[in-house]
Amino acid sequence: MKRYLLTFGLLLFSILCVPFAHRFWRLATFSSQRGAGIELIDSLESERPSNIPKESWEIAVNWTRTAYLNVFSSIDNSTADNIEEFNRHARDVKTELSGFSAIEELWEGLSRTGPYGQQYVEEFYPGFRRCYDASISQT
Repeated sequence: MKRYLLTFGLLLFSILCVPFAHRFWRLATFSSQRGAGIELIDSLESERPSNIPKESWEIAVNWTRTAYLNVFSSIDNSTADNIEEFNRHARDVKTELSGFSAIEELWEGLSRTGPYGQQYVEEFYPGFRRCYDASISQT
């Protein structure tokens, strides 16, 4: 009888753990992909074009990082696959473009990640441009 109870208990425990294990796997993958994207964007800091003042470039990179973190803020509004797709796009952008055109293309890529990305970019890109343009005109 004890053996059957132990077997039943282990089986029940296994069945109950599957949803948690799946959620944990999704969270771990999401976190890993998100971290890779942050590294990609942060690597732009050292690629400042000589014609853009340091303060202005920092504004561009910081706003882009913030946009990325907000668009991919939760596994409930984006998936690791969405992030991985954007990260591939970001790697291509870094290879093909430089300077402010790379930043603009990253924002464009964020707007194509889904309805939330599009909404975020529509709402915050104008503020980013005002801040960036003001910093350019002050130097």
